[in-house]
Amino acid sequence: MNEMIIAGTSSNVGKTTITMGILKWLQKEGYNVGSFKVGPDYIDPQFHAKALGERGHNLDLVLMGKKGVVEVYEEAMNKAEVSVIEGVMGLYDGDKEEGVKSSTAEVAKLLHVPVILILQGEAMAETAGAIVLGCQKYDEDLRIAGVIVNGVSSKAHYRLIEASIQKKTGIPVLGFVPKDPVMAFPSRHLGLSIDALGEDPIHEQLLGMANFLEKHLDFPKLLSLTMSRKKAVPSLKKHVETTIERPVRIGYALDEAFSFYYKRTFELLQKAGVELIPFSPLKDQVLPKDLDGLYFGGGYPELQGEGLSGNVSFRKDLLKRLDQGIPTLAEGGGYMYLCETLVDLQGQVHEMVGFFTGQSIMTKKLQGFGYRGITLGEKRLLGHEYRHSYLVEEGDAFLCDGLYDHGKPNFCQGQHKKNAYGSYVHVHLLSNLEVVEEAVTLCRDWRLTHGTR
Repeated sequence: MNEMIIAGTSSNVGKTTITMGILKWLQKEGYNVGSFKVGPDYIDPQFHAKALGERGHNLDLVLMGKKGVVEVYEEAMNKAEVSVIEGVMGLYDGDKEEGVKSSTAEVAKLLHVPVILILQGEAMAETAGAIVLGCQKYDEDLRIAGVIVNGVSSKAHYRLIEASIQKKTGIPVLGFVPKDPVMAFPSRHLGLSIDALGEDPIHEQLLGMANFLEKHLDFPKLLSLTMSRKKAVPSLKKHVETTIERPVRIGYALDEAFSFYYKRTFELLQKAGVELIPFSPLKDQVLPKDLDGLYFGGGYPELQGEGLSGNVSFRKDLLKRLDQGIPTLAEGGGYMYLCETLVDLQGQVHEMVGFFTGQSIMTKKLQGFGYRGITLGEKRLLGHEYRHSYLVEEGDAFLCDGLYDHGKPNFCQGQHKKNAYGSYVHVHLLSNLEVVEEAVTLCRDWRLTHGTR
């Protein structure tokens, strides 16, 4: 078994593109690969899915805790030969003087996984050794197994960087990634990108990345340095015992407008006996039959405003079901969709479902970002918020606190109407397993009182 964390000396050094190329190379060579992403990002695991055919898990110490991170990782690794964990930001970024340490380095130490450090080598030579030495000495309990140099224009330049790193640190350098169009993804919308996910050519590009990296990186050495002696652990006991004779059926929105979900949330629902049914607010005329609950994750409804607004048949059917009281959770873009109207960046107004009150207005400026604790009634969940919109006539169903933003006042957001809950926060159900049980019970009870159609 092999294990590695692909970390960076900072953000924007090429972690995602190099990770994608490594994932595709491993798959091409016949390895059974498990992929993971440090932190709350729901975009990169979708890119992992394009390389491997399966969405990766998030490993977030804030949302999941140490126990949850270890559990998710070990359970997933029972099915894989190689684990590739993509880091977040710089190697040590995310650690706080107070509160949970959530950096890539902390996850690496917790899971005892070696680090492959990516360094942006453009416009430097000897300084490369100083940067890697600093990362090595900053926390000597962390094992940096190898270095990949990105963005180097020539082999002669690479040799200068390689010599500096090996002289100062002794850490093996596994090669360099020259600048090339094959290693470039499209520019990101508002700092995130899923535009390429729906394009067939991405499969060819990923294979091109794998072949390109094969020419420039020492993959045999990479596998040798990341060899693990760990043994597979028994599958962990289900958090929520399955007691439902007939499966509860929860539909979730999945298309170009909605795709931001945590894989573990789906697994927890399935372990509780839930059958998950995808549907498309863009393409379907009505909701699937016999649903007992609805889940609208985040996404880019502002990029699909015309299509969402134009699908009047679906909006009318959905509004009818919401008015009947079907249990529903809507997050981020899904919350915006259930409100009255959406104003995109071009100023165009699009009619949405109209169940919740308010108009969401897109802006180029970031309106909300960070970990959140949200409380509804007596239940508290942890989640993450990243948004470039605000809601006129925002509700106050959720009491929110910015985790580790000491001194900042708590605030309220979101709406609760009948059995539907909506807010900008993307919650992680592993942060409160009681909510899983209660959600399944609510869906089952609703089915018993309202029947199915």
